[in-house]
Amino acid sequence: YWDVHRPYKMDPSWAEKFENEPIEKTWPDEETIKKHQSIKGLFTAQGQFRDNESPFPLMPGSIESRKDFEHMINGYDAAISYTDYHLGRVVDYLKKEGLYEDSVIIISADHGDAFGEHGIYSDHVCADECIHNIPLIIKWPGVAPAGASNSSLLYNVDLPATICDLLDIPIPTDWDGKSFKANLRGYQGLEREYLVWDHALYAVQRAVRSKDHLLIRTYDDFGYGFEPIELYN
Repeated sequence: YWDVHRPYKMDPSWAEKFENEPIEKTWPDEETIKKHQSIKGLFTAQGQFRDNESPFPLMPGSIESRKDFEHMINGYDAAISYTDYHLGRVVDYLKKEGLYEDSVIIISADHGDAFGEHGIYSDHVCADECIHNIPLIIKWPGVAPAGASNSSLLYNVDLPATICDLLDIPIPTDWDGKSFKANLRGYQGLEREYLVWDHALYAVQRAVRSKDHLLIRTYDDFGYGFEPIELYN
């Protein structure tokens, strides 16, 4: 489903349910958004659309205030709601046909989006937490206990290796991914001390993510003005 990716093109009515729902995230505040106005480049506060004019009602032409930011967040939530509705149609069909109980359902994503981090809004530019921390929801009858969660440091390339393992298919020896089947079953399984993240679309960066820290090194800031080395706790 492409719909949750910018631009948010669904009917604006999908945002109506969020009109009276306050956005609890207080950052970025007005002061931060003001500072972001000077950052140049695609998907910055002033780099959303040509001439700061949005052709999509669910997206502001630029991010110049907290109101603009909330406009974008409501659009993002509308896109998630729209996608959730269509996923629900698939689930309803499986239930109607008596297939749901035996069906494996896996929901994930290729990347997250920034909403103010590093001055970027609504896309991916950096090797950052908001970009590389992606969702993974698995319903696998007889394997994954309902409602269980796992906080192990995993790569997206571990997923195909895990699927092979669960289906008793040999994992190709030249694959980088490793199976986290044991994690799914609720046991202590695959656990890395840290992950290495790359990003090479727009800014070129590499990051190391441990449980407590994120270190980002910028090789080419693509004009965004990022610091060469950044460390976060």
